[in-house]
Amino acid sequence: MRAFTREELSHYDGRDGRPAYVAYEGKVYDVTDSFLWRDGRHQALHRAGADLTEALRTAPHGPELLARFPVVGVLVEKKEERMRKMTEENLKAAFAGQSQAHMRYLIFAEVAEREGKPNLARLFRAIAYAEQVHATNHYRELGMIRDSPANLDVAIAGETYEVEEMYPAFIAVAELQKEEGAKRAFHFAIEAEKIHAELYKKAKAAAEKGADVAIKTIYICPVCGHTVEGEPPARCPICGAPKEKYKAF
Repeated sequence: MRAFTREELSHYDGRDGRPAYVAYEGKVYDVTDSFLWRDGRHQALHRAGADLTEALRTAPHGPELLARFPVVGVLVEKKEERMRKMTEENLKAAFAGQSQAHMRYLIFAEVAEREGKPNLARLFRAIAYAEQVHATNHYRELGMIRDSPANLDVAIAGETYEVEEMYPAFIAVAELQKEEGAKRAFHFAIEAEKIHAELYKKAKAAAEKGADVAIKTIYICPVCGHTVEGEPPARCPICGAPKEKYKAF
């Protein structure tokens, strides 16, 4: 039977189509299909994804109501044993593959739109979403979905690595081998990643205080990925694309 840490249990909160699990005295119950736990909330008092042991001691009903739900695991303070190495590596490979498929199909959808094939574009986008679902499931099983401060740490580390190590090395090789197209793509990326790291640091400062980040409209250049908070420049400083090309988020 699967062992859940409290952090892992918190991801099964019943929101946005996710399963709804609750724990009581060390057992984890699946309440997903109960109308009493619609959207992971029970009578506006309790949220799924939590240990209800203390809460049920003062509830108007006893824990016997949980007996009708399937037990899907046990709650532990920490995992005593890591996942088997081969399975862990398989999940990582599957996550990478599904993530790439998700992006590949979104790119294909844009091509189909330009070709005047809206139904094909819709098909690509629908299956891209399915691949995102698969990737999310793999990432969750790896225990990599955490709270926002921890997620921002991962994001900052990733952007910093790309700026300080990955792309400088890639650019050097492209220059050595005179691959101008690759060099240009890497240059576009590294300049944008510098900005991304700073935006994530700003968001982390807010998240550590339990707050959402106060941020203006984000504009992205569709040619090179240049990212700006607030009004975009007349022309992209990286690739020269005009202001009206920027996409707002």
